[in-house]
Amino acid sequence: AKRESILKQEVILLQEINKQDAMGAPPKEHSKPEGAKWKILIGMYQIITLGGVGKKETRGPGGQAGQESFFAAMKKLVLKNKARIMKGLKYAKAKFDKMAVKNKILVSLFQILNGIGMTFSISYPPFYKEMLGSVSGIVDLNIAGTVPLGCLVVLRFAHTLMFRTVWPLSIIAMLMTMATVAGKAGESAKGLVALCTNFAFLLIFLVYPGCSQALFTYLNCDTLDSSGEDGTAFMRVDLAVDCAKSFYNNWLYFFVFPMILIYPVGVPSFYAFIFYQNRHPLRAMQRAAKRSIAEAKRATLLLKQGRLKEAEAMDKASEASNETAETIKDGLPAMAKKLMGGYKMECYWFEVFECIRKILLIGIPVLFQPGSMYQLVLGLMICFVTFGMYAAFSPFEDSSDQLLSNIAQIHTFFAMAVTILINAYPNNLFIDYLLSGLMFMPVIIAFLLES
Repeated sequence: AKRESILKQEVILLQEINKQDAMGAPPKEHSKPEGAKWKILIGMYQIITLGGVGKKETRGPGGQAGQESFFAAMKKLVLKNKARIMKGLKYAKAKFDKMAVKNKILVSLFQILNGIGMTFSISYPPFYKEMLGSVSGIVDLNIAGTVPLGCLVVLRFAHTLMFRTVWPLSIIAMLMTMATVAGKAGESAKGLVALCTNFAFLLIFLVYPGCSQALFTYLNCDTLDSSGEDGTAFMRVDLAVDCAKSFYNNWLYFFVFPMILIYPVGVPSFYAFIFYQNRHPLRAMQRAAKRSIAEAKRATLLLKQGRLKEAEAMDKASEASNETAETIKDGLPAMAKKLMGGYKMECYWFEVFECIRKILLIGIPVLFQPGSMYQLVLGLMICFVTFGMYAAFSPFEDSSDQLLSNIAQIHTFFAMAVTILINAYPNNLFIDYLLSGLMFMPVIIAFLLES
């Protein structure tokens, strides 16, 4: 009855619109409307209130049937404003591409912050822990941790680990296969090749830290050797699994070790192999880029000495060397260019170092006693050394990206160092609010650097 009443009201309103359009006058209740725009609004109202109606028929003054759906009217409106829409999409794409490197730095930061919390058994304050968990659930793509499959079937940690590590490999294999097949079609499928490659590398980037950490976590067993205990060893993350039983050992040798070769070892090795395959053009590009930098510095020095003609000639030589490096870079395969994105040409290899940094921070320390002073000191030393590498090489092309990366490195060091304060003052509100506020500082800084 409600549906029929709404339809009757719409028919009456449409009849009034058609009548007033035919007479050349506006409807009584509205000022300066256009019939098509009001029909669009009515169609939107239909979709919201009635779940959508495909088409409806109304009778005009001469008995002539007039049919027009919401989607047809929307199509007209889109075609009419096509130029503005395309301009807006191009602007949004340009902004997204410009922010791509900063987004990558921020995602890596949240991956590491979440990882060190679990690896070092840091008892973060409740509010900060909840906020970090919400953000990390997105950037880690941990579907196994968000879907409550344990409510339906009995799952051990090994089962969730298998699901967490296998589904990304399946999708990556499918995307790489599509890219390979499309690549044989020539230039006509160049866009599809780039799309598949980009999605595959994005998926690797998102799942690599979490999957690697989970695989190393499987190796940890705690031995019950206190007074009155028999010395049995159980998995640290799944106390129902005895580390001496066949269940644990079978999963360890036939699944976990192969997956360690695929994720923590395989991903940086795969990146290094791509660079090795293209080592000759990459070295030529690197030499040209370094030569361009040296010539630019020489031109600046000559200019300070007042030798204008020599400075101008050296500046032109620097530009020529840079153009040579850019030409070589443009001729590289899509995979190599994807890995180099955002880095200086002379530091093209830095993505391999970034993978190693993540493993050193959230993977290797898993093998030590969680929360121990030895583990914390190791983590702080790794933070210090890796920050020194970033500061020494300054690998990013954009100086604002380099600044944001340095801030992220400092933030990571602080998040680990604050463990001492958390242990001394558990559930302290000041520390909770301080960490929560600092967590979003890199995000705010990233937007300010782009504004």
